[in-house]
Amino acid sequence: VPFTSTYFNIDFGVDRIRWDLKSDSMNLYAAGGRSQAPMIIQSADFYDPQDYRLLSGDGFSFHPLNVVASYARSMGVHEFYAIDLATKIKRKPDEVKMAMNFLAQKGMIDYNAFTGFVKVKEKAFHFVNANKGTSDYDNLKILSVTDGPANATINFPDGSMTKRGVEEFKVSDSLNVVITPDSSVITLLKDRDIKFDGKITAGNFEINGKDFMMKYDSFFINLNHIDSIRFYITETNAK
Repeated sequence: VPFTSTYFNIDFGVDRIRWDLKSDSMNLYAAGGRSQAPMIIQSADFYDPQDYRLLSGDGFSFHPLNVVASYARSMGVHEFYAIDLATKIKRKPDEVKMAMNFLAQKGMIDYNAFTGFVKVKEKAFHFVNANKGTSDYDNLKILSVTDGPANATINFPDGSMTKRGVEEFKVSDSLNVVITPDSSVITLLKDRDIKFDGKITAGNFEINGKDFMMKYDSFFINLNHIDSIRFYITETNAK
């Protein structure tokens, strides 16, 4: 089940958290290093059509996410019991409970399997709205794969998260902007701002440098120290 950070405004999945209570930092690990799935960070406003299709699940007679969001809105609530949902949509309680477990694993709801209590997260409504085209969204998804060291370290004094094992990540699909950090390390700051050294590829431009800062709200990148700029020309009908 993904964790949520309202400070960084992200969701992230890890297998192990290690925190020495005498330390001013906390380490996050994805189990198994390079042989296993990576640690994934997603923006709170992330949306991908393929992810939405996968949220239909396997073997359900209804789309779990659509049904939950629709029921919550029609009833004017964010919290309810699975048995009440089953009664409303006229489905077997066991199937509805399986669907709630599925959505909880995907980070769309909080679900107590013993009581059947469901709490719908804002992310669920966001995905449904983005699929309908009525909500803005982003493509910010950062993968981390490491051998040995922690995938990420949260530093409490300066309110930052150092993430390792990041080969590259997309800032914008539509503008074709990709960041490739030096040493595969980035620093995540409050509200999804990102500090890094490395390369920015934007269309035909390639910019290399240090101490770059991506401001999430404006999607503006401060190029504090540029080492080089390359511009690639694509010829049409070249022989």
